[in-house]
Amino acid sequence: MAATTRHGMEKSVSSDYWSVVRGHYDDNFDTIDDLIPFKIRGEEPSDAPGVTLTLAHTPVANTLQLFKNGLRMKEADGEGFTRSGVTITLTTAKEAGDWFCADYEY
Repeated sequence: MAATTRHGMEKSVSSDYWSVVRGHYDDNFDTIDDLIPFKIRGEEPSDAPGVTLTLAHTPVANTLQLFKNGLRMKEADGEGFTRSGVTITLTTAKEAGDWFCADYEY
């Protein structure tokens, strides 16, 4: 079977491989990108004043890791930050010099 990547390249895939990688197999997909998430490492979210950050893409559930000044933050209401789509809302306001970095799959 062949699949097309978002860059227009054709890839050969096997159902056995996909069932192991993703835990399921469905041959009704449009592109290989529908099956394999992209991994983002070290993205610096856009920085606006206040308590919000914006990611470039919407993360797959439970894959976002947000770091503040090199320390991993906890994603939970009242614990560090919450996320809705590409918007991250921090529990406490950013301070001058704070640096944020995100790892996630989309």
